[in-house]
Amino acid sequence: MNCFAKVETLIGERDKLESLFSEAAEVMKSTGRQNAEVEATLKKLKKEQFIHRFSFFLIQERLVNVTRDLSKTEKEVEEAIYYRIEEFGRQHLDDHDQSWSDDDHPDRVSVGLPEELYWNKKNV
Repeated sequence: MNCFAKVETLIGERDKLESLFSEAAEVMKSTGRQNAEVEATLKKLKKEQFIHRFSFFLIQERLVNVTRDLSKTEKEVEEAIYYRIEEFGRQHLDDHDQSWSDDDHPDRVSVGLPEELYWNKKNV
């Protein structure tokens, strides 16, 4: 093989390498674009995931607060009911003590009525 043939072979191989390098550069550019798109999508997903987690956290906090308020309200309602029952009982006993003496009415057991009916019947 003479020198000219060797040079032509080297030039041909150089052209092939340049072609391969340009193809590799294109692949790297498109991969870079794809990587940038993937990274942007990941950032967007992470942001959405954060938003969802934060929203879930807020919802959970609201549920805790509502539950706390409901239990507080439930307790307040129970206390109000007990207070009204006590007030009714005091008023009823006060009325009873003023209007009845123990000798004026028979015992509820001797009448044979449950306590609720006895007191209701007595007040009629």
